[in-house]
Amino acid sequence: MAVTSKAGFTQAIDLGVPLDIMDQGSSHVLLLYGHRKTMPDALKTKNDDNRHDFAIEELDFHTAVSKCQSLSVYMMDHKGDIGACHALVPQMASFHVQKWRRMLPRQLNRTTQRFAKSEPFRLSPRSMMDGGTERYPVPKPFHRDLSFSILRDYFVAQNAVLKALKETIQQHVLPYKGRSIIVMMCNHGQSDLLANFVCSARARKLDTSAILVFCTDLETVQLAQSLGLATFYHEAIFESVPAKASVLLGDATYDRMMITKALCVQLVASLGYDFLFQDVDIVWFKHPLRDYFHLPWSQDYDIIFQDDGQHTEKFGPFHANSGFYFARANALTLAFFDAVLFSGDMILSTSSQQQAVAAVLAEHVSLYGLRAKVIERTTWELPTGWHFHRAVNYPYMRQTFLPNKDKDLNKNNSSAVIFHMSWTSGKLDKIKYFLQLGEWFVNDTCFNATLRPCPKYTPKKDGGQSFW
Repeated sequence: MAVTSKAGFTQAIDLGVPLDIMDQGSSHVLLLYGHRKTMPDALKTKNDDNRHDFAIEELDFHTAVSKCQSLSVYMMDHKGDIGACHALVPQMASFHVQKWRRMLPRQLNRTTQRFAKSEPFRLSPRSMMDGGTERYPVPKPFHRDLSFSILRDYFVAQNAVLKALKETIQQHVLPYKGRSIIVMMCNHGQSDLLANFVCSARARKLDTSAILVFCTDLETVQLAQSLGLATFYHEAIFESVPAKASVLLGDATYDRMMITKALCVQLVASLGYDFLFQDVDIVWFKHPLRDYFHLPWSQDYDIIFQDDGQHTEKFGPFHANSGFYFARANALTLAFFDAVLFSGDMILSTSSQQQAVAAVLAEHVSLYGLRAKVIERTTWELPTGWHFHRAVNYPYMRQTFLPNKDKDLNKNNSSAVIFHMSWTSGKLDKIKYFLQLGEWFVNDTCFNATLRPCPKYTPKKDGGQSFW
């Protein structure tokens, strides 16, 4: 065996996941060699000379893997579970990790299980937290029935919907460089956030001609078209979607909208377009296609996500935010979006489309070799509500939002491409925070927003001080 630096390893092997900060306990990668033939010459010579010396040699990455023809990577939690042990079992290779815990027999009618040191090891779901809570509860029959009902309505109308969608894109959308469109989804309850996005883009003179809005009701169709956006509505799939805004994450309206979000992107993927999907609670500082996703670096990936910010097992190992991502049209991404749509029961049981995305993403990266990339939250290119609500990020927030207010909105010296007001429960709070940031551009008509400093504002997350 040998060790190599984590920095050197991840520079050579792009795992696609946002990397944890490297500290004393996570600065190196342990390499195990399956056969003497895969060991580097320097290591074989040392072992021959010191047959009883069990010291682990540190090698640079390229030397350490110079004889390897394949490399299986296992990412492990190095901080959370201090009672964890890891077993490598000689057996036919498995690409999944089984997790066993000392716990009482599992009760499927409960979402929290009980641990006991005196109990034997029992198989536990990988989503079980240290406190025994299951983040992916098994879907109940009513989740399954509702999901199947939505899919049944969709598949009955699928050919007609795809034909109508294709015609809409061809007639009303101007794809960027002929191949990339921007997809949004909105109901009437969220339409003021959509209006603010359009007004903010206009204020910065950013082109919106590549945008297609999936409207779940006719009121939103009328509003979006009045804003100059191309729209798509088909009663066969949207008639049963609530028009009101969700009050909280996970309420019935929110759950239904999350399945609809999965349906919309699967439709676009089926037509063979590259696309950027974004939620409505977003403002642009730069054009995300022209200034970011169409740059040469992105060509190495099939799908690129914004970092959610919450680095826990719930969304691990990629921690992708399903409200802002770019997908390249190919068989890999189409299979991915198909699988997310078919996970409607999981979306309903977890009240989260993002959790279904997390589970399917991990599986498809492993199973099919989907090349996924999550832009690390510490790069500051795609900031979210995680940055807004956490004190450690306040210097960056000041740099991003304060310098250019009441000046030229087209001059933004920060690296930020967009800002996504995620990590915020409910539309009213999102609007309030956009106002504070000077990023609310709409009243009865579009206007140039101005900053509203709120030095007494206390973030809802962390209970810290305001970055003002």
